[in-house]
Amino acid sequence: MDGGGGSSSSDPVPGPGPEGEQRPEGELLAPEGSSPDRSQSKAVAPEASPERSCSLHSCPVEDPSSSSGPPPATSTLQPVGPSSPLAPAHFTYPRAPQEYRGGSSLPGLGDRAGLCSHGSSLSPSPAPSQRDGAWKPASVQHHVVSVRQERAFRMPKSYSQLIAECPVAVLLLCLAFILLCTLAGLLGGQLPDFSKPLLGFEPRDTDIGRKLVVWRALQALTGPKKLLSLSPDLELNSSNPHTTLSPATPWSSAQEELVRPRRMVESLEDRGQESFFCGPPEKSYAQLVFMSTSAGSLWNLHAIHSMCRMEHDQIRSHPSFGALCQRTAANECCPSWSLGNYVAVLSNRSSCLDITQADTTRTLALLRACALYYHRGALVPSCLGPGKDKPPRCTQVPTKCSQSSAVYQLLHFLLDRDFLSPQTADYQVPSLKYSLLFLPTLKGASMMGIYLDRLAMPWGLSDNYTSVTGMDLGLKQELLRHYLAQDTVYPLLALAAIFLSIALYLRSLFLTLMVLLGVLGSLLVAFFLYRVAFRMAYFPFVNLAALVLLSSVCANHTLIFFDLWRLSKSQLPSGGLAQRVGRTMHHFGYLLLVSGLTTGAAFYASYLSRLPAVRCFALYMGTAVLAHLALTLAWLPSSAVLHERYLARGCASQARGPLCNSIAHTLNPSTSSSKYNYHYSYKPLSKQKSEEELKDKNQLLEAVNKQLHQKLIETQGELKDLTQKVELLEKFQDNCLAILESKGLTPGSETLASQQDSTEDHMDSMLLLQTLQDELKLFNETAKKQMEELQALKVKLKMKEEERAQFLEQQTLCNSQVNDFTTALEEMEQLLEI
Repeated sequence: MDGGGGSSSSDPVPGPGPEGEQRPEGELLAPEGSSPDRSQSKAVAPEASPERSCSLHSCPVEDPSSSSGPPPATSTLQPVGPSSPLAPAHFTYPRAPQEYRGGSSLPGLGDRAGLCSHGSSLSPSPAPSQRDGAWKPASVQHHVVSVRQERAFRMPKSYSQLIAECPVAVLLLCLAFILLCTLAGLLGGQLPDFSKPLLGFEPRDTDIGRKLVVWRALQALTGPKKLLSLSPDLELNSSNPHTTLSPATPWSSAQEELVRPRRMVESLEDRGQESFFCGPPEKSYAQLVFMSTSAGSLWNLHAIHSMCRMEHDQIRSHPSFGALCQRTAANECCPSWSLGNYVAVLSNRSSCLDITQADTTRTLALLRACALYYHRGALVPSCLGPGKDKPPRCTQVPTKCSQSSAVYQLLHFLLDRDFLSPQTADYQVPSLKYSLLFLPTLKGASMMGIYLDRLAMPWGLSDNYTSVTGMDLGLKQELLRHYLAQDTVYPLLALAAIFLSIALYLRSLFLTLMVLLGVLGSLLVAFFLYRVAFRMAYFPFVNLAALVLLSSVCANHTLIFFDLWRLSKSQLPSGGLAQRVGRTMHHFGYLLLVSGLTTGAAFYASYLSRLPAVRCFALYMGTAVLAHLALTLAWLPSSAVLHERYLARGCASQARGPLCNSIAHTLNPSTSSSKYNYHYSYKPLSKQKSEEELKDKNQLLEAVNKQLHQKLIETQGELKDLTQKVELLEKFQDNCLAILESKGLTPGSETLASQQDSTEDHMDSMLLLQTLQDELKLFNETAKKQMEELQALKVKLKMKEEERAQFLEQQTLCNSQVNDFTTALEEMEQLLEI
């Protein structure tokens, strides 16, 4: 190319082989006649990305050959003259040749670096100058960048380069892995069943656990027609009086031989009582426990009526009670087995609200007479009724105690054991602390509506005489599931708060969604390992708490990662994505590894617990933490790169000229060399921001101080000029007075002779004197204003100096804190490296 720059840049370049020797890519095209040292300098050109954009801001790069047909495989851009039509799209830039190194990218730009040339046209090639009779270019050296239109696939050389170049592929690979693990975990066994939330909390291999197993076995073997019985009399439990249970007898054969002829509570044979009650009270019926509100006895008329009213108001009046109650032959709800109803039966009353004080007195006397036989064990179910085939011991029981089962059922089921006991039988007014009431409804989930509507609130369960102090409706599991479902809103609020905090901190819904998907993916992978690898069939309800715990752990890791990501961006403003990923993961990898391993080990240590649910939770939560550790190493940086490349604000939302000027400034050797000479240490982003704010305030104070100082100098100069004017006016006044005295005139005195002799001179003198006085008055006012302004400026300058002193103290304190923090972090990095 000539020095004049008239040759076109689209001339064909000879290729290899027979057509010619091809110039190496990125070689500097020196003009003819230039010095040999300049012509031999080379610059390695960065390969343009397929989208032809800046690596940092995704700025579109104009293609000078886009309007002239299909582009060649390799186009070499050369310096062109100002008159060339390609001048606005120059790719030439001044750069010292010794700054270039071998490779495929410019220093500091990464693997996808490119030059941004839009927004402001670069200066055209300098006009050639004549030296030694030949035209030669100016001393500024221009390098030529070779831009490829297509780039072949290259295998990434490092993990950071893989993340930077293929973030979508990495994310899709992680999603495919999560999906496979989810399908394998769900299809490999039964789905988790949370119908029994308390399952798994029973202790095992402990004293209480072994006692619980024995107790359940004892309950299963005790009862009518079973191996064990509650009655110590063998005649009452078996038709064969000679049958005994020996240790050598098997339990199954012994259970077949021992047959109890009667149930624990036999049906009433009295027709009046059979028409009133629907059989004896059973364990399967719902039960309520009453106690006295005034700490007195329940055996009084007011307390009995209170229990009857409370039953009717709180339970029987409920709309669903009619569908749940047991019914009589007349298709009416059966009465409850309560203290008031038994007193009404013994007193031949139709309702418990109809009994009187005399009825309670007669019933108390009957119970007092029969309680002695009950506590001795003579009054048993086999002695009840008018039958004749009774055991011999029943002969000592009075007929009034055994002709009806009401007395036995009152003493055995409804009244507490201390009422009319041998110790209190002689009391004139025995104390009844508790009374049991059997409802004619079966226990179970059907009672949930009545409980939630009438029995859940404590203020409806008491009055001036009695209160409900306990109940057994068979709703233990149902209530647990109900309240667990209600309390689910609190973990959901915690999750919403966690991810809302992440969204506000990162200011990106995309990154927040990716973090949420990462947490769910870690839990699903942990579920696969829990079911398949560890072969755990039971998945307790408490394992769902792993979602909240892992979300908090993930939030901590996410905030640390993006702090390091922004820090690497500020320390490497011209670096590519691969360099930023490598720099960030260098610090974040150690932190994540140490945090994940320690957290997982802490959860795995809980596996030593003897509660099965705690052991299952420890295994699942520890596995979830380790799965999150492995997934975060690929998921989080890929999401950050994807957000930085496609969703971050690009060049279109900013002024293109200053942006490209800043990029060109980073390519300047003088600035780039100083930016790479930084101390390789970690500083928190908050400390860095505070230090930058202090520097900005310092510069602002210095600028204000300079302005005030300059204004003070100007004011002093004006004051000096005014002083000189005052002196001149005083001299002028003296001269005027001297002229008046020489003419025999005294200022202020007017005589008739002088007025007649020199009227014109006198008038001129008076006008001159008046003008002088006005100017002096104006000068005094101006000087006074200037002095006030000077005093205000001095006060303002003093305040600024005090603020500057305070700022310098804060800056010194902040620098000392930053140095201490940096020293601590360096020691931590040394410990981590060890």
